[in-house]
Amino acid sequence: MAIRSIKLKLKTNTGPEAQNLRKGIWRTHRLLNEGVAYYMNMLLLFRQESTDKKTKQEVHEELIRHIRAQQQRNHADEKTQALPLEKALEALRKLYELLVPSSVGQSGDSQIISRKFLSPLVDPNSEGGKGTSKAGAKPAWQKKKEANDPTWEQDYEKWKKRREEDPTASVITTLEEYGIRPLFPLYTNTVAEIAWLPLKSGQFVRTWDRDMFQQAIEGMLSWESWNRRVQEEYAKLEGKMAQLNEQLEGGEEWIRLLEQYEEKREQELRENMTAANDKFRITKRQMKGWKELYEVWSTFLPNASQEQYKEAIKRVQQRLRGKFGDFHFFQYLAEEENRLIWKGNPQRIHYFVARNELTKKAGESQAKRQADIARCQ
Repeated sequence: MAIRSIKLKLKTNTGPEAQNLRKGIWRTHRLLNEGVAYYMNMLLLFRQESTDKKTKQEVHEELIRHIRAQQQRNHADEKTQALPLEKALEALRKLYELLVPSSVGQSGDSQIISRKFLSPLVDPNSEGGKGTSKAGAKPAWQKKKEANDPTWEQDYEKWKKRREEDPTASVITTLEEYGIRPLFPLYTNTVAEIAWLPLKSGQFVRTWDRDMFQQAIEGMLSWESWNRRVQEEYAKLEGKMAQLNEQLEGGEEWIRLLEQYEEKREQELRENMTAANDKFRITKRQMKGWKELYEVWSTFLPNASQEQYKEAIKRVQQRLRGKFGDFHFFQYLAEEENRLIWKGNPQRIHYFVARNELTKKAGESQAKRQADIARCQ
């Protein structure tokens, strides 16, 4: 579902009435956000995975407490409460996948999903999801049959197959078997200080709850899709990292010299108050002009002086101007004790830099995922 955000500025008069109006608008805004968070937390429980703030075991224990509390609310008998919970936990995980299909790599529409599931999950008298309800729009095959369209039988077979493969009815049946349907209280029923409008005849779910539940599903659909993309990206980065580590194997001595430079340079920058928040790493930007510089250095005789190396750095810098890298780093490479880093194999510095780049990207991927997990809690 596409969402468009529009910034609005509301002007009100002064005085007590206007102040009450502003408070009411703010309370409405806060109420909606709290309701969405309430339903998102329910979804995270049914997900049964670790989050940024809770381990998988902590989530599991909280879900067990929720199940027991709901059994009490629903007046489940002792025999029902004594049933082993493995089947119920499996059903709740399957329910989560039905509510948030992006968690298993499928697409879904939050509006359709919320309308299909909310009433069956909270209304004890709802027949939705069981395959027995006659409410709602007629299926396409039935309309075709009534219109004497001969293709209705083909559509019916497809519809029948989808129904047989849909685990919704099985999930709802399991929830009833364990005395946990209704599965959770409606959020609006937990807010006692609001004078809600009376429910209409036959109405069980307020529009408020439908909107909140839909937004919660929308948020989780986006979050799970993002999670999968980040995980796939991270897996690719790990594969590339393994290849680079093979290239760097056996280079402990020259790698140690480069790591020492990074540590020393980071300390110098911190002392000068110019260090970034991230760990200092040698990057592609600092390596600009290395090919041209190496071509000059490789022509030097073994007894070439330190000054000759530094003069070469200056000449290449003048020639390349803005396309030249880090003068300070190249000076480090020019020192006699550090020349083993590149002599005979100028390319291997690029492997080291590539590993730095991958390490940074992998860290960013993990940070994005953790930040999104925290946002959903």
